[in-house]
Amino acid sequence: MPTNIIMPALEMAQETGKILRWLKTEGASISKGEPIMEIETDKVTVEIESPGSGILANITAHEGDVVPVGQTIAWLVAPGESAPSVAPAIQSGRTIPNPVEINASPVARKIAEEHGIDLARVKPGGGRIEKADVMAFIASLSSPVLRTPPSPSPEVQEREKGDGGKWVRSSPKARRLANERGVDLSTLRGSGLDGAVIVADIPIAPTSQPPALTTDHS
Repeated sequence: MPTNIIMPALEMAQETGKILRWLKTEGASISKGEPIMEIETDKVTVEIESPGSGILANITAHEGDVVPVGQTIAWLVAPGESAPSVAPAIQSGRTIPNPVEINASPVARKIAEEHGIDLARVKPGGGRIEKADVMAFIASLSSPVLRTPPSPSPEVQEREKGDGGKWVRSSPKARRLANERGVDLSTLRGSGLDGAVIVADIPIAPTSQPPALTTDHS
């Protein structure tokens, strides 16, 4: 029986994912757990592992395509088996704009961006979202209810490793900033969703210490 491969939900508020590249070609024989593609969301870039074993068939999403979460993008079939035909629901090289205009203060937007927070999930206390509303939402993330993981999806493996060889979940902006500042991501404790390292977690690179002054006793 064919097994469908879908665009997984890696984050609580994720609606789409972008195909960066396929690691396997159509017609390739694949084992369960083998990395088959790389995808990118607003916060992370990850490798997706195969949900089963079989022959990769009927790929409907290609590099640069933005695909809704849950959409079938390929199939795994047995030798001699045919994959069902599925109409692709993709947007080539484009992202889906948010149809709802969110009223938030500049400070609230900045804090939300630094912490990887989707403002659509923040409930305003008044007519617009303020700093206090975002901070309250961040504090509430420790609630077991809000931290319930999303529905099961294929296992993922972080693309980026720290200097210590440990897989690190991080946002693309945080990775770039860490590289610029010479910071090892594996030494940081992330404050983003699911422990992801975000921009606010990257420390300023330490400045070199000035040479010690010596006193001439001659």
